[in-house]
Amino acid sequence: MSGRVLHSELDREFITIYFMQGTDGKHKVAVRRISLVMGVIVILFGIVFLRVWQEMQVVKLGYEITRLQREYDALLDRQRILLSQRNSLANLERIENLARNKLGLDTPRKDQLIFLVDPAIRNEGWRGRFGRWIKQAESFKRAVRGPEKKTD
Repeated sequence: MSGRVLHSELDREFITIYFMQGTDGKHKVAVRRISLVMGVIVILFGIVFLRVWQEMQVVKLGYEITRLQREYDALLDRQRILLSQRNSLANLERIENLARNKLGLDTPRKDQLIFLVDPAIRNEGWRGRFGRWIKQAESFKRAVRGPEKKTD
């Protein structure tokens, strides 16, 4: 009986007699059956617990997916609004109107134009420089004048 904890409601004599009677084999089988049944019950409870935990995790992940989908939709709406604002603010007519009316800017005269040379094209020679200057001047003209209207 060393190492066993006895509960106060159990009688020592009963426990001693019960375990001593188990030497003939019948009680050993009963103890094995009880142990087997208890083991099966513990395993079943474990399986049920794991299944319930798994279902709880599925529900939790479902809520998380729903929350993230709502957040994604809200971010898409915000992106659409910001793109619309950017497009309206980047309108060239609006920018030209602000430059002329609010800032008092006007189209530059020929003597006010300064062309900057990209250091990467210095080694191209005069033809490369003039060709690029002409392209830059033409693109600058188009930007200042706006798109040319075709007349039929």
